[in-house]
Amino acid sequence: MVSSLRLPTLTSLFSPSSFARRSTVTLRRRLHLRPPLAAGFSAQSAASSPTGTEDRVEGKKSSRVQERANTDRVITPRSQDFNAWYLDVIANAELADYGPVRGTMVIRPYGYAIWEAIQDYLNVKFKETGHSNMYFPQFIPYSFIEKEASHVEGFSPELALVTIGGGKELEEKLVVRPTSETIVNHMFTQWIHSYRDLPLMINQWANVTRWEMRTKPFVRTLEFLWQEGHTAHATPEEAEEEALQMIDVYTKFAYEQAAIPVIPGRKSKVETFAGADKTYTIEAMMGDRKALQAGTSHNLGQNFSRAFGTQFTDENGQRQHVWQTSWAISTRFVGGIIMTHGDDTGLMLPPRIAPVQVVIVPIWKKADEKTGVLNAASSVAEILKTAGLKVKLDDTEQRTPGWKFNFWEMKGVPLRIEIGPRDVSSGSVVISRRDIPGKQGKVFGISMEPSILEAYVKDRLDEIQSSLLERAISFRDSNIVDVSSYEELKEVISLGKWARGPWSASDADELRVKEETGATIRCYPFEQPQVVIRASAPKLNVDDVFEQKNEIAKAVKEELEKAMSAYGYEIVQTLIVDIEPDEHVKRAMNEINAAARLRVAAKEKAEAEKILQIKRAEGEAESKYLSGVGIARQRQAIVDGLTLRDSVVGFSVNVPVMDMVLVTHYFDTMKEIGAASKSSAVFIPHGPVAVRDVATQIRDGLLQADSTVATI
Repeated sequence: MVSSLRLPTLTSLFSPSSFARRSTVTLRRRLHLRPPLAAGFSAQSAASSPTGTEDRVEGKKSSRVQERANTDRVITPRSQDFNAWYLDVIANAELADYGPVRGTMVIRPYGYAIWEAIQDYLNVKFKETGHSNMYFPQFIPYSFIEKEASHVEGFSPELALVTIGGGKELEEKLVVRPTSETIVNHMFTQWIHSYRDLPLMINQWANVTRWEMRTKPFVRTLEFLWQEGHTAHATPEEAEEEALQMIDVYTKFAYEQAAIPVIPGRKSKVETFAGADKTYTIEAMMGDRKALQAGTSHNLGQNFSRAFGTQFTDENGQRQHVWQTSWAISTRFVGGIIMTHGDDTGLMLPPRIAPVQVVIVPIWKKADEKTGVLNAASSVAEILKTAGLKVKLDDTEQRTPGWKFNFWEMKGVPLRIEIGPRDVSSGSVVISRRDIPGKQGKVFGISMEPSILEAYVKDRLDEIQSSLLERAISFRDSNIVDVSSYEELKEVISLGKWARGPWSASDADELRVKEETGATIRCYPFEQPQVVIRASAPKLNVDDVFEQKNEIAKAVKEELEKAMSAYGYEIVQTLIVDIEPDEHVKRAMNEINAAARLRVAAKEKAEAEKILQIKRAEGEAESKYLSGVGIARQRQAIVDGLTLRDSVVGFSVNVPVMDMVLVTHYFDTMKEIGAASKSSAVFIPHGPVAVRDVATQIRDGLLQADSTVATI
């Protein structure tokens, strides 16, 4: 007997590290692996900077300031130096600047507007899913951090501590918020008492401090902005559902708003958030093929609630610890948008999160053309603003139209509208797309008529949004390579690509892979190929297999769960889908089944014939009955019409009438005999007196019968 078991496999994302050895089992997890960077963990993701970057950046700050004063804004080509390109874009597009404290940054209005677009979308989604915004203090007692062992161990190297306040040494050190799980639990303990207080679901928009050794604007800084959600639930199932729901919110945002095709999945045990049972993540491939952890959602289990004593009284009056989650997304996402969509020209922003969706550049040479052009440009701007679009009219006179074209392209504005004297005369505009450079992306003669212009611009913005996502998906997929051995993995990583392949090794093997190749597991993606395990049970006879099929499936499921749970597998279902007995057994079973089918068929056929005969007889009887009734009524009508008496004796009084009745009945009888007989002819007496003789015989017989009945 062969049983087929179906269960999902797991995929992971690796930064250059080695691929752990595969187990002899045929179960597989698909892993995404990203290319090795510089030595050290932070060098393995987009959230890192090459050694010496900060020194170079600080040394060039004064030169950048001078560049801003010049008309020519130089941006290093991406293909030449991706990290330098990234820093140049941030500076020239006026997204952010460096703060006075090493590792900090000042987010400028244009950069903050992108963050606001992220906030606007997520705020709506958080409230739709039942969460409320609030705020917790930035300073946390150090003793809070110490309560959860793995939490303090994971965050200690990054903590910023306050030891002096008001000119005096503090009795207890204060931690500048690295994350808020501890202080949230402290407050939850005071707010949660009964199951009626659950679920409790909150979110805060705040700043966070983590003392990073290597920093990179937006991606990794000492202080950054984020939202962090925290929830408490009565059951582990509710907590798991919440953690998955929020990573789904992040995934939809990445695809639908930021046009970034992230890969959602679960982190390995080594990469799980300090203090969590499970960490879910969305991983994105940047333009240099490095991975960016763009958002996370943690199932905290009861780790923090046990450490802080966060309990509730359940419906049965028993005290229980709550089950918790936390989830966050930060200004790191702004860096992800830059690195995913930018090109040598600069930024390329998806329309749905762009601070400016359309820039209008009026063009004139002569003074008498200025008023007409500016009036037309203002009119177009008003039309598009009324349609709900974010529009910038650049009517400054200090820069040339060409400079403005380059400037707004560098800032990533999706559409540019040009209006000159000829356009004013024709009542039309010229529209250029940021995602299609040069003449190919420019369209002339678009009418200024409000309904036409509005529809055209909105359609082009939708096209740009879709185009950026499709382009990012194509780039990502072309740089992910499926591997089936450690040697293949090392080769793919050496090429700077992501590797995807089976993984079922230990934490120690994962660390060994990282040490040998620089690759790390990014996640086990939710979307997994189907895996089928085939197993045989040769010692069972056929009858036992059929009778115990469900028990076998259940037993196999239990054993697989024991063996595979450590590797992150969840056995969804086991099915006995194919039974392979011996060929002789098959032949005998086929013969038995064939004979049984014939017996059933014969029985069913006989039963059908029986029913058919019964129904035919019933039909004939009913037909004869109805025919007899009809004939009787016919005869009665004849007799009644001739006013005959009802008694048989009265028949002799009016012989001709009775003769007619009897003879008619006689001939009807003969006709039926002829119809039922196999003969084609019936002979009856015939002659001048034959009819009377027949009638006399019938009448005499009836009178004799009547006389006999009377005598009796």
